[in-house]
Amino acid sequence: MRLRGVSYGTQHRLVTGNFWQRSAGRLFSESMARRLGAQILSHSNKSPSLVVWVEHLRQGTTRRPTGGYTATPMIISDGEGTEFEQVGASTGSQSTNTLVEGFAFGAFPRSSRKVNITVKAFDYVSRDFHEVYFNVSSPAFVSSKTGELTSYPVLVEKDDLTFVLRGFHPMRRSGRNKDEAWMATRYQIVDARSPVNVWRVRAISVLDGNGGSYWPSAQGGLPEITRTNFEFRGGLSTNHPWTLRFHLANTAYASNELFVARDLPLPGRSERRFQPVSARLQGVTLTLTDIRSRNYVFAELSPKDENLQFELVKVVDDHGREAPPGVTGSQGGTNFHFGLNLEPEASAVDLTFALRRKRFIDVTARPQPTGSSTAP
Repeated sequence: MRLRGVSYGTQHRLVTGNFWQRSAGRLFSESMARRLGAQILSHSNKSPSLVVWVEHLRQGTTRRPTGGYTATPMIISDGEGTEFEQVGASTGSQSTNTLVEGFAFGAFPRSSRKVNITVKAFDYVSRDFHEVYFNVSSPAFVSSKTGELTSYPVLVEKDDLTFVLRGFHPMRRSGRNKDEAWMATRYQIVDARSPVNVWRVRAISVLDGNGGSYWPSAQGGLPEITRTNFEFRGGLSTNHPWTLRFHLANTAYASNELFVARDLPLPGRSERRFQPVSARLQGVTLTLTDIRSRNYVFAELSPKDENLQFELVKVVDDHGREAPPGVTGSQGGTNFHFGLNLEPEASAVDLTFALRRKRFIDVTARPQPTGSSTAP
């Protein structure tokens, strides 16, 4: 594994090839350089980010197969406990002998002059990860002083909600490869309109105070637990305050937030053909476009609205059996797919979707050292 470079900004570019091809990439236009055989990878974003470029030579057993593959995790960390993970590259190119990838980090350690980079290449024969380490100068170092200790609990009010952060600390957890750094939060959510807690946390993102944000690669807990506790992959230094954005979901749905598509035929199991189904909800048009391989339902939202949260909340087959919704994926905020975990005898399905406005609350706090006491 070779570290090809670390770039910082909104526009990122890497030229690979022999000496003459790399020189052409610097001297000529991109189209001309490509005609001369240079490989050019690029990445752009609205706010400044850090991109780590790596080249994997003579891949052997870690070469991506033609079918499904395991995305490569990369971790960037410092000596203060800050650790961010990015699973899968933002851009890449694979040839016969090499794989070149660029990993983009919206948030990353800034308070250290040096950063540690860990690349975990997956071995498809041994079914395990190989770790490679680099230590490089940070191109975006910002000198900062140790922040003041946070007095817990931390109370934030927004509209009809009161969010009380009672605990926030690092922890270790067994993961895909040895122990992983995680953060744990403990809180209370109070709704002025309801005597009981009808809210849970569905996700947490981290704002680093410099315009960057971090979406953890793994996070969550059981639905009932997330009313009061939530954990996420990554490490945050206990020397500085961080802003946690708690993405909230109401456990009860209003009638104008739900759409039920009934008796949808499953391909290969029903004699009927699937026909697209549409509904108007929350000011947008929701269309179920297809069910494929009996495992996924595809949907579209039009027009795009980044303030809407789209979920599959209930799956019931034609035998009356309820199944948990599967993995959710989205592209561009308009195209979605949802996994269906159905029994082999099912030939049709009822699907209940929820579409509602996103709610979040930002809380700024300095994490507590591991083992410290938390507020009751």
